[in-house]
Amino acid sequence: MVKKYLITTRDKSTWPKERCKKFFLGSWCIPFEKKVDYVVLPYHWDNRNKLFEDYKYIQKFSFKVLKSLAKKLNQIHKINYDINNWELIIGFWVSYFIQVIYDRWECISSIEKKSFYSICHKENLEELIPLDSKKFVLDTSRSDRFNSFIYSLIMEHKGNFNLTFLNVRKKINHPKKEIRKKPFLIKTYDFLYSKFTKSNSPFIYNPYLSLINQIYLSFHFRCLPALSYIEKKIYSKPDLTQRDWELDLDTNSEFEEFIIKIIPKLIPVTYLEGFKKVLNEIKNSNLPKSPRFIFTANSFYFDDFFKIYAAKSKLKKSKIFTIQHGGNYGTTKFNFYQDYQTSISDIFFSWGWSNDKKVKPLGYLNKSHSIFFPYSKKSEVLLVTTTLPRYSYTLYSIPIASQWLNYFENQIQFTNHLNKVVRKNLTIRLSHEDYMWESKKRWEKFSSDLKIDNGLIPMRKLILKTKIYVSTYNATTFLESLYLDIPTIIFWDKKYWEMNDLTFNLFEKLKAVKIFHESPVSAANHVNNIFNNPEIWWHSFEVKSIIKEVKRHFCKKTKIKQLVSGIRNHI
Repeated sequence: MVKKYLITTRDKSTWPKERCKKFFLGSWCIPFEKKVDYVVLPYHWDNRNKLFEDYKYIQKFSFKVLKSLAKKLNQIHKINYDINNWELIIGFWVSYFIQVIYDRWECISSIEKKSFYSICHKENLEELIPLDSKKFVLDTSRSDRFNSFIYSLIMEHKGNFNLTFLNVRKKINHPKKEIRKKPFLIKTYDFLYSKFTKSNSPFIYNPYLSLINQIYLSFHFRCLPALSYIEKKIYSKPDLTQRDWELDLDTNSEFEEFIIKIIPKLIPVTYLEGFKKVLNEIKNSNLPKSPRFIFTANSFYFDDFFKIYAAKSKLKKSKIFTIQHGGNYGTTKFNFYQDYQTSISDIFFSWGWSNDKKVKPLGYLNKSHSIFFPYSKKSEVLLVTTTLPRYSYTLYSIPIASQWLNYFENQIQFTNHLNKVVRKNLTIRLSHEDYMWESKKRWEKFSSDLKIDNGLIPMRKLILKTKIYVSTYNATTFLESLYLDIPTIIFWDKKYWEMNDLTFNLFEKLKAVKIFHESPVSAANHVNNIFNNPEIWWHSFEVKSIIKEVKRHFCKKTKIKQLVSGIRNHI
């Protein structure tokens, strides 16, 4: 009888060499143009209703785990932080961790275990424990080795898989503590910052504002901007003796039992062995000891040093103000980034929308200014595309894992339906990160005569030549083109880019004036029709009216003084 082998990743060292029937857990396992005899198993989140229900469950369970883990870490570190402080420190990681593990768990759970073989590597756990939350995110979204390890843990826990373990992998050389020599100007600024920063000075860091706006904001609150602050890496070695514990938490499923078992094994070092080092580093830093408020755009996601500093400041009644830093916020059916940022903020300033009393609709403080260039000299159609990680990571309304291949196929269909004149003037903008999808090779196989930008040319330079801007995913991209008043076509599959009620109603209006299209063929036909003179269509009364309405909700123009007023009203 021919054996059935389960292949979980693209790591070919775990692929069977004997004659067998190969079953790939997902298309993330298969290199482009690799010719193998295989079956790709169905992906559980191709059922998008299941995805949404799972997201709601994960959010509820994550909060239960957060409370239990906060209690445990208070005991370990002999401190008494409340749940709000720990949510700032570990809340993002806890929920992200559970989202990732739940996906891997469901993939394995859908398989008839007894009849499958699989090959795994024996791993030294200490080698794979992440040093910080950022490393965990990078490993789970990119690393075949790390994901293979997670899948093997799940299969071992479940039992009944016929597992073959290979020898221990080559040792990973963890980086040592970084020692950087700062340029003279930065050293001088650090000296001035330490001299003029008071204990209660606001801490404004990574606000996603132009330098002029950042200085303006700091000036009005009588502080210096933290221009030279960099994310600090404080390295400690994992110590398995400090990880011999489980969470005290009632469980309702085998998955929940697995989570409380492995969290102590994989919690980042900065939250356990290295936590006291971070506290000491904060104590000895030149940062304000009890800032009136902390203002940032996204440092609360991956910067553990910042998160612990913010939590310590919150103990001293500091306010946490955050601001929207990208698109997708306020437009989608669900978005973990948005939910988490709103939760940890005292006030969250949006680009125009509001769905919560904490969310204050400020507007869009774009770093770019309107680009003045004779329209008659613009000739390009710019197709702006994206790539997404091969492995499921943070949950929000996007194509997940192998679903990106469906997204890519839509881009091919769009391009294939452009007429010869438009194709000749088309530039395809790739994402600068490819996640090993080999998207450029895929485009070149489709057609060798396409103009492809690897995502390295500044967008401003491309826009100077752009006659029609084609946006293919729900992010900042189409909001910026609307903001800059560039003729814009939007198309995406609503199955993957699910919208909330407000966005759905607005996009129905955008569809009526042919800005938004649900199919790539419809979008391509419209580009063909308007290519000679898109300005006539773009400046029509119907189009301008709906664009104005969309801008009001999602990218309305504002000024830095309105942000100053918004902060003053809440401190």
